[in-house]
Amino acid sequence: MRTGTGHHELLLTDDDAVPEALVSRAQEAVRAGTWVVCNTSEPLVRALHQAVDGSPRLLAGSMPDIAANPAELLADAMVLAAGHLESGEALLVIDEGPVMDRAVWWEWSRVEAARNLLMADVWQVCLYPTRWLDDEQLASMRATHPWECDGAGRRPSDGFLAPDDFLAARFLDPYEPGLPAPWREMDDPSELQVRAAVREVADGVGLHQDDVDSLLFAASEITSNAHQYGAAPVSVRLWRGARRLTVAVSDAGPGCAEGLVGLVGHEPDAPSGGGTGLWLTHCMVDARHVRTAEGNTVYLSVGVR
Repeated sequence: MRTGTGHHELLLTDDDAVPEALVSRAQEAVRAGTWVVCNTSEPLVRALHQAVDGSPRLLAGSMPDIAANPAELLADAMVLAAGHLESGEALLVIDEGPVMDRAVWWEWSRVEAARNLLMADVWQVCLYPTRWLDDEQLASMRATHPWECDGAGRRPSDGFLAPDDFLAARFLDPYEPGLPAPWREMDDPSELQVRAAVREVADGVGLHQDDVDSLLFAASEITSNAHQYGAAPVSVRLWRGARRLTVAVSDAGPGCAEGLVGLVGHEPDAPSGGGTGLWLTHCMVDARHVRTAEGNTVYLSVGVR
């Protein structure tokens, strides 16, 4: 089993002060000739830059954007890491977790677990303010970070789970979105019928055409997967709201068993993510896989959250 216990550290803070542990890690990295990328707020970047005397080895990235899809953010992080590692350069990535709602959090925690597997050779420190973490979120952060750090150093994180185990258990979200009656329901539709329905439901909602095109691709891809790999009956429901569209594709099968599904594409010598189509779907739309008594449902959404 892959262990993925590298240097993935969780740093919790209960105020807006720059944590001493973060300063010490940035200073330690710069002294060792390690590049430091700060995906944090601008005030924190400035404070860390001052702490390392303006070293050019500390680079300002960008704070994670919750409007982006977690799979896309993970892909960007992997490209950044690969560029440094291939040139033989050590890298410390400091991420400041954004405030996010329940609908985003589930997928975000899967990304945190996956980073232990996919970026195991990168020193990573993740900063999360405790004031907006509820008990479930805090537990999932400790489950996805092998280490917890503070000013006194680092220690094994309470509740850490091997990434494969976490991802296997976390793939299917137990919380169904609270949605009204669907705008339309379809039984055993073809991909062409689903695409036509998406175009119809999108008419007049005011979404950017790129969002509509993304949903067309995703709905067609997931419908095809349901017919090929799921179990009958296959059904599709569509919702339209104020600048937001949602499509739910359901079948009676168990869903994909691969924990990294949707987070990585299928490449030689890489952990399987369930296929390139699923990965592209997760990069293009908000995607959630929900296990119900009737089977497996994939919710696909675009537009304003």
